Amino acid sequence: MLVVNDPMVIAHGRTMLAEDPRTTAVLDADFRDTEQIFASPEVRRLTRGNHPVAALFVSVLHCISDRDDPWDLVATVADRLPPGSYMVISQLTSPDPELRDEITDFMHGITDGRWGRVRAP
Repeated sequence: MLVVNDPMVIAHGRTMLAEDPRTTAVLDADFRDTEQIFASPEVRRLTRGNHPVAALFVSVLHCISDRDDPWDLVATVADRLPPGSYMVISQLTSPDPELRDEITDFMHGITDGRWGRVRAP
């Protein structure tokens, strides 16, 4: 399942994933809205009771501002996964505060402020 709210990514995702109703879906949603995602017919169709699944937060958490609490988002999803499930998390980090600020400022500028930040490791 691909959860995204960018129309271009949705179109490409649906083309690339060649939706098979038994194994794939593209969900047009904001991945911060966990209630909508877990309540969606697509998630209910692809999850089977207590069978383990994987939640992948790959190169997305740096896109969430601190005020939107990415840590709570991850905890909320982890709490809803069946036992034995997996979670993958990757996040842009740097030990260098100047580099973190430089990249964060650049990304804020080109996204009209719709970006989180590079965080300390």
